[in-house]
Amino acid sequence: MTHPSSLPVLVVADDHTGANATAGRLAARGVEAVTVSATDQALAALAAHRGPASAGAAVVSTSSRHVDPQEAMLAVREVVDRLPDAALVAKRIDTTLRGNIGAELDAVLRARRDQGRPSAALVVPAHPDGGRTTVGGVQLVGGQPVSASEAAADARRPVRISRVASLLREQLERSVAEVDIDTVRGDREALVAALSIDADVIVADAVDDGDLTAIAHAAVAVATQRRRHWVPCDPGPFTAAYADAAGMLGADPGVVFAVLGSVTSVTRGQLAALERQQRVALVPVDVTDLDADALGRRLASEAERDQVDVVVAATAPSADDVRTALGPTDADRIAAGLGRAARGALDRSRAAGLYLTGGDVTAGALTALESEGLTVDREILPLAVLGQVRGGPFAETLVATKGGLVGGPDAAARCVQELRAAARARIASRSTAP
Repeated sequence: MTHPSSLPVLVVADDHTGANATAGRLAARGVEAVTVSATDQALAALAAHRGPASAGAAVVSTSSRHVDPQEAMLAVREVVDRLPDAALVAKRIDTTLRGNIGAELDAVLRARRDQGRPSAALVVPAHPDGGRTTVGGVQLVGGQPVSASEAAADARRPVRISRVASLLREQLERSVAEVDIDTVRGDREALVAALSIDADVIVADAVDDGDLTAIAHAAVAVATQRRRHWVPCDPGPFTAAYADAAGMLGADPGVVFAVLGSVTSVTRGQLAALERQQRVALVPVDVTDLDADALGRRLASEAERDQVDVVVAATAPSADDVRTALGPTDADRIAAGLGRAARGALDRSRAAGLYLTGGDVTAGALTALESEGLTVDREILPLAVLGQVRGGPFAETLVATKGGLVGGPDAAARCVQELRAAARARIASRSTAP
């Protein structure tokens, strides 16, 4: 638990562009994030947690990527020393491993030790959305080792080493261990064990956002079980995932109830991705005998379980569940039943909102909620929107809707993340309202 005047999340970046990108990742999780330069005035404001810098997360740019390593170390050390009450300190690094990564990471670890929070660094340099992945400990850009990319020709700091652990061992004198992709994607307890080893720095493979989520939750488990402090070290996505998993981005917005009425292979693929990227409780729905009241109670019950972010009611979680003999009247019956079940779940639970796939299911849910319709706030991705229930007893309930054939594999996860972020931002705005 942090002191009310403390800064929940501090990220130290070596350039402004990276600082802004990381703040954007944190903001996408529903927390107010700011970027500032490492000036006396900005650091003093952050230390006092006042003014425009009184945010939930601050990213400080030291502009130290291309300076001498000793100068970079001093610049980073000053930032962390000036903000000793930060609950989480992360080090933002370049996706192509340019800069003084080792020196700056060492500065953070030394500062945290001197603040009475001896920490281990968890280096997860993947940025899946940017085409940067880490496999076998090697940083890849578009599938090619980073030393074979344009970063190798950088005029000021050419990158010659693609293996992250080798680069770190060259730049700092600390023990470095590695966690491979098979461990990241394997048994959770094995991943927790891998992150529990006695090493100053651990480098983890990652290919997609599901890997980042798995590492984040395992790292939180290690922090709880072994009372270990972590310093996330990455280009931004992992820091956001870890801070979210650790509950450092504000109030828990509650679960998202997801109702997947679409039976397409697209929806099944999106469900699989959602299960990798969020903590999901899956409730298969037998559409031939749909008891809406019982389903609503079951969804609400699943929402009470520990470590559940999304409760999914799915009519066809696998291809074997698709019922081809159903007619138009069955479709109407199923949509209405799913809508009533969603209402029952909302009646019994504190929820971040609803995620609905399929036009019939969306109509059924809005009818069951006695709404006038949906006030659309913004588009999440093409043909998927975020809005609020308009009118009725569930007015202002957050809703994300998406067509069953819409979007890539991460579409459902993106919609759910947008719902959780909007709910968290709403809680924050209401808590600060006069």
